[in-house]
Amino acid sequence: MTSTPQDQRSADSSVSAFSSAIVFNVVTTAASFAAFAILRPRQPRFYAPKTFFTDEAYRAESLPPGLVSWLKPLFQLSDEELRRQCGLDHYLFVRFIRMCLYLFLAFGFLSLVIICPLNALDQRSLPGLNVLTFGNILDTGRLWGHLVLTVLYSVIVLYVLRREALEFLDLRMEYLQEHAKNTHARTILVRDIPQHMRSEKLLSEWYSIYPGGVEKVSLTRQPSTLPKLIAYRNKILRRLERLECNYLYTIDTDRVTIQQIIKQRSFKEPQDVESNLAPEMSQESPEKEHTLALSPASTFHDELTKRPSFISHATIPLESEVLSSGIDYPPSLAKNVKRPTMVSIGSWNPLHRVDAINTLRELYVDLNHDIEAIQQSVLSEDPAGSSAFITFNTQAGAQIAVQTLTAHTPMRLQERTGNVASNDVVWKSLEINVKERMVRSLAGNAFSVALNIFWCIIVAFITSIATLSNLEKLLPFLSPVINLSSTIHGIIEGLIPSVAISTLMSLLPVILSYLAMFEGIPLMSEIERYVQSKYFMFLMINVLLVVTIAGTVFTSIAQIIQSPTSIINLLATSLPTVSTFFVNYLILQAFMGAAIELVQLSNLAVRILALRYFTRTPRAIFTRCHPRSLRYGTAFPQLTLVFSIGMVFATIAPMVITFAVLYYAIFYFVYLHQIHQYYAINHQTAGLFYWKAMHHVFVGLIIQQLTVAGLFLLRSSLVAGFICLFILLITLFIKWHIQQAYDPLVYNLPMSKIGVNVKSAYTRCEFLDAHDTEAAMGRVKRSEGPAQHSYLHPSLIAPTPKVWLPETKSAHAEAAELQRMGIDAVVDRHVEAHEAARGTTLKHQTTDASVGFPETFGAGSGFLVNLMQSQ
Repeated sequence: MTSTPQDQRSADSSVSAFSSAIVFNVVTTAASFAAFAILRPRQPRFYAPKTFFTDEAYRAESLPPGLVSWLKPLFQLSDEELRRQCGLDHYLFVRFIRMCLYLFLAFGFLSLVIICPLNALDQRSLPGLNVLTFGNILDTGRLWGHLVLTVLYSVIVLYVLRREALEFLDLRMEYLQEHAKNTHARTILVRDIPQHMRSEKLLSEWYSIYPGGVEKVSLTRQPSTLPKLIAYRNKILRRLERLECNYLYTIDTDRVTIQQIIKQRSFKEPQDVESNLAPEMSQESPEKEHTLALSPASTFHDELTKRPSFISHATIPLESEVLSSGIDYPPSLAKNVKRPTMVSIGSWNPLHRVDAINTLRELYVDLNHDIEAIQQSVLSEDPAGSSAFITFNTQAGAQIAVQTLTAHTPMRLQERTGNVASNDVVWKSLEINVKERMVRSLAGNAFSVALNIFWCIIVAFITSIATLSNLEKLLPFLSPVINLSSTIHGIIEGLIPSVAISTLMSLLPVILSYLAMFEGIPLMSEIERYVQSKYFMFLMINVLLVVTIAGTVFTSIAQIIQSPTSIINLLATSLPTVSTFFVNYLILQAFMGAAIELVQLSNLAVRILALRYFTRTPRAIFTRCHPRSLRYGTAFPQLTLVFSIGMVFATIAPMVITFAVLYYAIFYFVYLHQIHQYYAINHQTAGLFYWKAMHHVFVGLIIQQLTVAGLFLLRSSLVAGFICLFILLITLFIKWHIQQAYDPLVYNLPMSKIGVNVKSAYTRCEFLDAHDTEAAMGRVKRSEGPAQHSYLHPSLIAPTPKVWLPETKSAHAEAAELQRMGIDAVVDRHVEAHEAARGTTLKHQTTDASVGFPETFGAGSGFLVNLMQSQ
């Protein structure tokens, strides 16, 4: 069959698009991996924070330097080691990638050996890479090879899903048994409590019928103005610490002058102040023991702030006596050392300036008194919230309570959630009543549909102009540029559409997160699962379906207008040719996506610039050095989308499945490194994200069967089409069976498993408080126990943060001066010694971010000072 000029141009375009995408992505990725090999040994606290921050018993081993030398130790990690060091959720995440990789390795081999020769045998002679697709076949008798492999792939996927479901159930139940005594495992959240039952005593009696009885009932309380007041106090604290630090650094610079002043005034050299540590330790109560939260949110939660423009400097006269702080010299003795000033609060006169440090100290003390008074007032009042946290004495009591109906009245005490950790609660959502939640849910779904339609229009437009012939028709003035060379064809058709759609899709998770909070979802982990479901839906509709349909219809719009009945034949022949876009899309995701995830160049640049030019206080540095958490709501849908794309084109265009294998292979090692070295352990859901992803795999499998059946029927291969539809019915039945038989076991712990003692290799849950007022002030982990897990609004139990000063020659005198004014203060070295002493009595070292950092944070005393100076 003779090729037309248009066919020849299409062939050149598809090949050039493919080659341009390959060259660009490979070169860019190679440069990124080389940069990673160079930067990783030089920035270990950024690329491997888990080797510094976690408890020594669970600390990750450092990986050897080099371009690929870090791969071997990761490859040798056993599943038990991954579960122990990384947590069950992280382990199941990489297990899902590994499952997809193994499946597509097998499918790719069979498709390349069997399907490619069947497609490529010259019959229709489609141009370029389209010769390898289903559309190149004229003889319907050769479609039986596609049918056999379609059925075989479906059977294999269904078998693997069932096997994985059984293995997942064992892992999840073992994990829940291991943590049966934890407070969150024995606590349920009950919403929509009737007015006459809003009594902790009454609720305790009501739920005491369950095994073991009730340990504690916590009705929600309105925090009044506390959240805003605490946020304002934290802002004042950060400003005060910045001024204190800048002042101390200035004094340290003038050290010789200050020592001479001390000598001239005949002051004696003070002694070391180890005695200052004991009173501070004695003030710590068990209720205020906290552990470091490792969270991405906390890494960037502390804002990058500059010195306020209204602050200047003035000279403060010397005091007549030395502070009894036991340091080398008190800062107030520094003659002619400038202290910052500010406009007096509430003054209209900009010339009326006062000492900034003293003013902020006084304001901080006043705020502490006001906050403590409001806290005591709110806690002394009778709670009137419509939600309550019921903590049982046994896990069995909590499980039975969450699985049984408590009240006979509709919409009362019916929403019950088990395994609730206090730091996973979205407190603003608890007081939204059931009727308002229903209205919000309807509004949220309507907005989601409208947003999906809007996104579909944009994606369809991008797809329509992705083909240069269509772009030339839309914008004729671009014709000279488009016709320059095949390289330009390749860049425009191979890179720009994939990058545009990937960028467009990346905007959705933030919008969906706000939408989930608007609907009143009470837990952060549930919000993340909400995002996972909605984002997967958006990706499937916009990336897979809209691109496929739009790419088919828009390329033949003129022919469809002239002969509408020809759309059936067009779909049968043109649908497989859309695979070129997905090949380029997978190349972009496999190479560039993996490079961005591994190198984290933008985050590294922000961190370096912040530490060097903006972040000078110990607290800010402390929060800057926190590792991030993996967002499963965004990561899992990307994986399941690629699975769906690979399955749909497995027998239609085997070229796609080859790059799906490449995608999973690269991301397997990238994410293996990230969860082992980089990503912190967030609040554990014991695999609920993984289970939702398994359901999404069914969706991809169903779309594949529908697509292949439709192509068979369009090609008048009725028997093959009906066989595919029969396999589809079997798949739908198995999906229904798994939902009916497995979901109750996943979301509830059966009585046969409660109380069984097991010895597990899992790490303990590391809880993150996602709703404390600011990152360094309240983003903490609490030790196990009822006192530490009080289910109260964080602002009601927020401790007073201590002013954190850097380790300088005059820091101890400044701390003593703060103590004299009624402000608790702590110095870098003190915190380290204090945490080392307290760590000997706790299984896990704990710290309050408002006080300091654990010994494992850095090697040697004065670590933060060294870090600040090195930056």
